[in-house]
Amino acid sequence: MRVGDVWQPRRFVDYVAVQRRHMKGKIQGRSVIVHPDAKAALTTWLMAMQCTGPVSPETFLFPSRKGLNRPLRRWQAGHLLRQAYAACGLTGKLSTHTMRKTFGETIYEKSGRDLLKTQRAMGHKSPASTVAYLHIDERDIDALILAL
Repeated sequence: MRVGDVWQPRRFVDYVAVQRRHMKGKIQGRSVIVHPDAKAALTTWLMAMQCTGPVSPETFLFPSRKGLNRPLRRWQAGHLLRQAYAACGLTGKLSTHTMRKTFGETIYEKSGRDLLKTQRAMGHKSPASTVAYLHIDERDIDALILAL
C-alpha cells in the first residue's frame, strides 16, 4: 500500500481499494472500509513518517529500511508483528492468518452468527471458504441437541 491509497488531499479515505492483483485468484478487487481506530493509528504513523523525510502519495505506507521507497516484505511484517506481540507479554500462535481467523470469528459473533454477512466481510466467494475460518465449539452442538 502507498500513502495515496489511504490519504487524499487533507483527509483519510473512508474505503481502501484492494487491487485485483493483490487478491487471491486475481479475478476482481474489492473495497474495505477503514475503521476510525485505524484512521487514528494512520494519523500517528504518517506524522512519524514525515519526521524522517518527505512523504508523497507514491511513498510506501510501510517502507522497508532497505533501499529508497521499497515496500516492507510479508516476512518482515510478520517478524515485526511477533515482536510487538511478545513485547505486550502475549503468548501463543500468531501470524497474519491467525489474525484473519480471529477477525472472521469476531465478525461472525457480532453479526449474530450470520454466515453471509461474515462471508461478505471476509471477501470470500463461497460460504464454504468462510466456514473453514470459524471455530465450532462442540459444547454448543451438544447444547443444541440437548435442547430438542
